[in-house]
Amino acid sequence: MSKKLFAAILALALLFGGLAVGSPVLANHEWELDSVTCVGGTIFVEARHLFDTSAPGLWVDVYVNSAYLTTVEFFDDSAPQPVGSYTLTYSNAAFVTGAFVELDGYGLSATCVAPTVAAPVFAGKPLPAGANLVLFLGDEAILDGPNGNRIGLVMKTCKTEFVVAVSPDGKWGQLYQQGGWVSLANILDVPEAYGQPGFPIYPPCVGK
Repeated sequence: MSKKLFAAILALALLFGGLAVGSPVLANHEWELDSVTCVGGTIFVEARHLFDTSAPGLWVDVYVNSAYLTTVEFFDDSAPQPVGSYTLTYSNAAFVTGAFVELDGYGLSATCVAPTVAAPVFAGKPLPAGANLVLFLGDEAILDGPNGNRIGLVMKTCKTEFVVAVSPDGKWGQLYQQGGWVSLANILDVPEAYGQPGFPIYPPCVGK
C-alpha cells in the first residue's frame, strides 16, 4: 500500500470513525467536548457542534466517584442544533463538594468545589416567600400579564430577576422588581446568591 493511500484511509477513519487524538474529545460524529467543570451542584460542559448529519443528538453518561449516576440528554435527534459552541449545564443533588464527576467515555472529569460567598444581601423591599432567582439567556419582552401585551421594557440577556408567581401553565413568570410578566422558555434557574461577590458566573455571561 502506498504512503499516500494509507494517509487518505487514515484521514477518512479519523473523520468518519469518531476517533479523537488528545483533547478535546469527540462525543460522537457531530459533537466535540472541550471541558467540564463542577461548582456546587452543577456541572458546566463546554461543547461544540461540528457539522450537521442525520444524528445530531448529544447524550452523556455521568458518573460520581466512579458510580454511575444517570444519562443526561442535552439534545435529541428530533431537535437539530445549529453548528457552533454551547455551554451545557446539568444540576443534581449528588454533586456535593468533593465529588469527582466524570463523563463516561470522553476523558473529561472535574472535582466539585463549593463557591465561597458571603451571605446574600438584597436591597429594596423584602422578598416574598417562594421568590426564585432566574438568569435570562436571551432578551425577553416584559408583558402586562401571561402571554399579554408588551409594556415597553425588556429583560436583557445575562441579567437576573426574582420570579414571584408562575402562570397555571408554567410558561410565564411575574417579576419582582419590574412587576410585569415574561416567558420562562429561555431562562436558567440559579442559586439565590448568584452574582454575589465570589460566586461563579454562568460562563457565557462572564464580563456581561
